[in-house]
Amino acid sequence: VKTDYYVDMGSVVAEIGGKAQFWGYKVNGETPVVAMQEYQLRDGDNLLLFKFEW
Repeated sequence: VKTDYYVDMGSVVAEIGGKAQFWGYKVNGETPVVAMQEYQLRDGDNLLLFKFEW
């Protein structure tokens, strides 16, 4: 996993397994408004990582 840092967004996942795409995440089907490293998962949360293109 490679991360990049942006002043307005914080750290973001830039690469997983050598594939450089944009990566996002959802928790329990919702997109949090904080960076992944700031989100506190709780027992039973469903975490989904996905890649997307602009």
